[in-house]
Amino acid sequence: MRQWKLFLSRFLLGLWIVLFSSYLFLIVFETRSINADSPIAEVSLEATGSVNEVAIPGRIFTCKKVDSQDQCQAEIQGRPLVLTLIPKGFDGFASSCKATYGGQPVGCYNNDFGLGSMIQRAFQIRDIGLDTQQLKAVRRKYWGLNTLLDIGEVRLIGIGTGLAIAFSTIVTYFVWVRTKPLNPSKGYYALRIVALVASGLSIGFVSYWSFVLLLVSTGFAD
Repeated sequence: MRQWKLFLSRFLLGLWIVLFSSYLFLIVFETRSINADSPIAEVSLEATGSVNEVAIPGRIFTCKKVDSQDQCQAEIQGRPLVLTLIPKGFDGFASSCKATYGGQPVGCYNNDFGLGSMIQRAFQIRDIGLDTQQLKAVRRKYWGLNTLLDIGEVRLIGIGTGLAIAFSTIVTYFVWVRTKPLNPSKGYYALRIVALVASGLSIGFVSYWSFVLLLVSTGFAD
């Protein structure tokens, strides 16, 4: 019976490591969108009736200074999307923007559809003229950032909370099974339960705040 419990605890711990590593990799990978030296963290294409707003990471834009303004360009569906950012006087963030797509003017606006500090350097493009299939193709290409934005800041923290609770529970269970003596006394059981609960709570607390700090440091929360 103990062997099965050990197997179960190891399996759950391994499953947690796989899930957490995948989740962590996605967040860290998309951190590249939030380069402190880049004037753009994220650009989104306006939602249509059948497609949600499509996010494009700022890392794909190549930017240069033109008359004290940032001009950034990226290729979307085979045509250049060019944004000209007009900065504020006191903090350097863009107060407005102009854009062209394939040489034709399109709408460009400051966007509030972002996470954490991304909002300060996020822009929305409207009336770009892409059809549903093209918008879906762009969303698939940048699925990581779009997935995180669809989840949202609150649910990202909620998932982190769930992972922290799961981790502390699995570790506590593993240690309980691993260190269980053959003939324990009642006093030993009580002391062991208190120690394991305290350890589990400590592990959960550290895990939770480590995850929150990761989200804040990467710009996905504030």
